[in-house]
Amino acid sequence: MVWKKVLGVIVLLFGCAVMALLVGNAMDYYRFHRVIRRLENLTDEQFRALGDAAARIKAPQRGDSPAGFEILHALRASPFPGSSDFLLYELKPARPRYEDDHLYLYVRISTSPSNQEIVYFTNSAGPQRTKVLWNRNPEFARKHAPLDRIVTVSVWDMHDGRKWIVLRDRILVVDEHGTVGSEPAIAGSAPLDAEGLARIKGAIAKLHPAALGKDYRAEGVADGLGLGINFSSDGERGPTSVWISNTWVEDFRPLVAAVSELGPKDCRIDFIESITTDENLRHHRTIVRTLEEWENSPWEGPNLPWFGLWRRLVN
Repeated sequence: MVWKKVLGVIVLLFGCAVMALLVGNAMDYYRFHRVIRRLENLTDEQFRALGDAAARIKAPQRGDSPAGFEILHALRASPFPGSSDFLLYELKPARPRYEDDHLYLYVRISTSPSNQEIVYFTNSAGPQRTKVLWNRNPEFARKHAPLDRIVTVSVWDMHDGRKWIVLRDRILVVDEHGTVGSEPAIAGSAPLDAEGLARIKGAIAKLHPAALGKDYRAEGVADGLGLGINFSSDGERGPTSVWISNTWVEDFRPLVAAVSELGPKDCRIDFIESITTDENLRHHRTIVRTLEEWENSPWEGPNLPWFGLWRRLVN
């Protein structure tokens, strides 16, 4: 009967659509994770060869396959003295909302006077995340990014950043610059006794859970001035981290003040004073979102293609 033929066609078309969805997801999943596996399985010798090739770059180069980087299988390359980027994965939506509306994975090889660092960064699972793959001088990296932290307070602007790293016996202040070829530098260090450590831990304990894991930012202001508080042992962002951009939240004054006062005397945290002026706070209300809401905001991330189901499920 005619209706059976029509039903059969509908079922066939539906089955083809489901199959196309599954095949598209499988191919994209495999392509993305194959790049990750290849990078994370490189040997120290291979990383050193990449670092040596990057160190030989004395002027910007053109071309998608520069000599010495063949192992990366880059789609595009931007070799530059001090910092070279290699695009290893890219996925563009059918209807991009802006020029750079795409998913990507880059490898960056950074060269500074004391170290070389190879990282990859991707926006596959939300806001851009970075993972360090290799350091030529791991002792230099550990010295400027120690583990076993109590808390890390970071202040940044459009170009530079400074971190106050609270350890059990001292507060270490590290400057980080955004210029090509720069490297972190220790701005100061101050010993921390038991009383000072107890003061900082007490300020952390008194923070209301509802204030944590939030992004606070002034509406309509985008000058890059911000303060972050991370409670992880490695200083990386976690579920209780706090971002404060171009505004201030009074809940965190005791903790920030304690770290500032107990740290090196010539490395005070002046974020509160600079941000709470009438000029900065006038006419700008503070928008509060959880970090999860911020990461999942559609205007913060790339537009997924029609078959991007696995990213919504896995990430």
